[in-house]
Amino acid sequence: MPHLPWQHNGRDEEYRDGRRYPPTQEHILAREVRDSVLVLKDHTLVAAIGIQPLDLSLLGSEEREAKLMQYEEALKEIRFPCQIIVGTKPQQVDAYMAYLEACAQSRQQEGRHRLADLARGQALIIRNVARRASAQLRHFLIALAYDDPLIVAQRATGRVSDLSAEQFERGQQELSKRASHLILCLQRIGLEAWRLDEREITAELANFYHPRLPRQETVGEEFFATARLPPSGNNPP
Repeated sequence: MPHLPWQHNGRDEEYRDGRRYPPTQEHILAREVRDSVLVLKDHTLVAAIGIQPLDLSLLGSEEREAKLMQYEEALKEIRFPCQIIVGTKPQQVDAYMAYLEACAQSRQQEGRHRLADLARGQALIIRNVARRASAQLRHFLIALAYDDPLIVAQRATGRVSDLSAEQFERGQQELSKRASHLILCLQRIGLEAWRLDEREITAELANFYHPRLPRQETVGEEFFATARLPPSGNNPP
């Protein structure tokens, strides 16, 4: 078959043969992660808040309505840019399995072998159900963004300078204030919330850009050794 000088991309556009296209890494918006802050390629600084989900179906009608009203009021208090991210992740049963195993060992030492066998049997049932059902849980994050005014002005000219240490520190302090305010608002309405650290943010990025890989809650040193997102203290590539 002769080599054609062009290729179709699946639509109507044609790609000229020999043209050099940017690698996939160039489409990743993140530049680096340090001091619990994600730095994007356009120098936008981002902090991430994790939220423990609440099952409203377990609440009564009046309590559910009150909770929704509290949530609405909490959103009205936000005066800065933010984005709510909703996803799914596999249900983790490791902690419960460890608890059942500890119970089994304690009952075994007490000589209550019947109860120890019941705990181990319960652990076996939970493990088998988790493997077969592959239950998914809702996953909620809130991303808070900060743009330095000088960077915003430079974008209009098309000439954006590198982010200085002073600009990063100023943005980090502002994001800390915003994150603390939002976490307090969420905790007041009974939602468990926390700010993601460097490893949690990097894990979320890895899960987002590699959705087919097994989801990871944390990342190890070997990930930082090969990733383009360095840990805190390293310079961006």
